[in-house]
Amino acid sequence: MLDKVMTLNVAPGAFIEKGACEDSQHLVSSLDIVPKLAIQDKSKANVTELEGQSWTMEDHSFASPIYKEELEKRLKEIRSKYESFD
Repeated sequence: MLDKVMTLNVAPGAFIEKGACEDSQHLVSSLDIVPKLAIQDKSKANVTELEGQSWTMEDHSFASPIYKEELEKRLKEIRSKYESFD
């Protein structure tokens, strides 16, 4: 069943290793401390670290402006890949 699961994780507190499901992508802010506290080895996961300019509490929220452009890009890719399922 997990071979059909795709995840797009924003500001995660834990990481899903490559191969655990069809696709799992993680977006983290370079300024967010929570992903840095994760027990899992993030080198085993598909992680994109986005550079922030100045830390705010929003950096641990998917609503943070730091994720906006990358989220739009990834969601567009996912929609185009699965548009035949509409």
